[in-house]
Amino acid sequence: MKISLKKPTPEQLKKWLDARKSEDLTYAFPKATQDKEFPSGFDHDRNACLLGVGDIAYKKAKEALQNWVMFPSPWITLFPPPIPFEEGKDVALVFHLFGVYFYSNARIVYLINEANRFGFAYGTLQSHIECGEEAFFIERKENGEVWLHIQAFSHPNHWLVWLGKPVARYYQRKFIRDGFAAMKQVCGKAED
Repeated sequence: MKISLKKPTPEQLKKWLDARKSEDLTYAFPKATQDKEFPSGFDHDRNACLLGVGDIAYKKAKEALQNWVMFPSPWITLFPPPIPFEEGKDVALVFHLFGVYFYSNARIVYLINEANRFGFAYGTLQSHIECGEEAFFIERKENGEVWLHIQAFSHPNHWLVWLGKPVARYYQRKFIRDGFAAMKQVCGKAED
């Protein structure tokens, strides 16, 4: 994790991310967000929200997910934008909280591209403030309902986050709420 009082430029983020390409995942269970049971020793989060019904809703939801709409700005910035869905691709996440910028990094560990499910998961790397994995996927049910799922297992990966774990958990829940709201706004409760 890097902490800065100034907003990073794209050039600074590229340099920071490039310098960490050799980092490994911080956990021993890659792709475990696909399992029914998440690994023990982590906080577990499984969240879903209805985005709409039908083919138009599914198409809008997939496009929004590909554009990472579920990352609510201005307090979270992603680099490089737009980030393609590509297994092994690294991403920098910059959180702007309390007047400070916190840099973290993650790697896309798997993709979902099925007839009625679409999304990806990323795993935290050594410079991430958390340790774990988070999955984001759209699912179209048999009745046509289109749902966004955000699920994760995580625990702090930095002493500062361990000390402020209740605050970190608050912002994880805020991330979910804000992400759902952003996706709902783009999808507009679309129905065929």
